[in-house]
Amino acid sequence: VIHKNLSLMDFMDLIDIMQNEISDLCITPMNTAILCLLWEVDKDLPRTRTGLYRSIHLFIMKKAGERLGLTPEEIETEVLKPLYKLSFDAIQRGDVTLSEEDFKRVLCDPDLICRAGYLIKKVKIGLLGSLRYAFSHKTFLEYLAVHFIPLMTTEVRLSWFSGVDWALNESLVMFLFGHLEGEPLCQLASI
Repeated sequence: VIHKNLSLMDFMDLIDIMQNEISDLCITPMNTAILCLLWEVDKDLPRTRTGLYRSIHLFIMKKAGERLGLTPEEIETEVLKPLYKLSFDAIQRGDVTLSEEDFKRVLCDPDLICRAGYLIKKVKIGLLGSLRYAFSHKTFLEYLAVHFIPLMTTEVRLSWFSGVDWALNESLVMFLFGHLEGEPLCQLASI
């Protein structure tokens, strides 16, 4: 308090805000489980939902690299960039799962992404019994989809920004602005 020249009231407000941020993250059981996992790995917990997903994303990337024997660059090229595109395309279609055809379209191995820890394989019951790939939670799909936006060409990004229904994509908006921490919006949007 003395070091930062904060009044006792300001200090108490700061403590209240910090406690509320963690409490807000713990509203869903999945977020609480992620926070517990992150606490075991690193005692420095994120304070925002985007920070929470960023932390688990970095954790999965690290574990995937160890498990698959891939460098961070190989994880980025062979797993993440295709997954970002697949996630973005799925949201555009209003879908939460991926098909084998989706992976063929982006020239990506679905088994590699499953082994990396981002997807689980599901068999769709029916006449054809086709394989579907799902995220453990829809918010992972949304978080990864936002990573594709900076990879778009400026024209495609501008077209998407002007045509997206922001009210229907609340999580995308939240993750998009959460990624702007320390980055100007203009740089991400390249507009």
